[in-house]
Amino acid sequence: MPTITTDEIAASFRTAIEGVTPRMIEGQSTRTWKFYEGEQPVRSDSRWFKFEWDGEGDTPDGFMGPLSVDTTVTCSIVVDYGGIPERRVKIIAADDMHQLRDVLNRLKDSGTGLRWVELLGWDFANQDRNQSRIVLQYTVRYMKARG
Repeated sequence: MPTITTDEIAASFRTAIEGVTPRMIEGQSTRTWKFYEGEQPVRSDSRWFKFEWDGEGDTPDGFMGPLSVDTTVTCSIVVDYGGIPERRVKIIAADDMHQLRDVLNRLKDSGTGLRWVELLGWDFANQDRNQSRIVLQYTVRYMKARG
C-alpha cells in the first residue's frame, strides 16, 4: 500500500487549492488562491492561505500493516479574506470549506496513500473579525510508513 508524509500531502494540497476557482468572491480583485508561509499582512487581492498540522496519530481501528499504518492528522487551512466584511465572510468561508473538501478528497484516488479528507468546521483565526482571517479545519487520513 502506498505511503505518504504530511509534507507530501501539503505539497499536493497546495497545488490543488491554487488550481481552484472560488465559486464566490466579494471585494477581491482576482479569483485565485495564493499560498504563503509565516506571517502575511492583510491583503485583498486574493485568498491567501497556509497550512497548520496538529494531532498526528494512529487512526483508531485503522489498518496496521508491516510497512504502513493508517494515520490521522488535523489540517488547518488559515485563509486571509482581507477586505471582506465579517457578515459576508461567514457565507464565503462556509462555501470555500465545502468546495476545498471536495477538491482535496479527489486527491485520494491518486495512489499516493491519502485515504480521506473530512470536514471539521471553521472559525475566526483572530480577535479582530474585520481582518477576516478564517481557519478551515479538516481531518486527514493517510497511510504513513512505519518508522
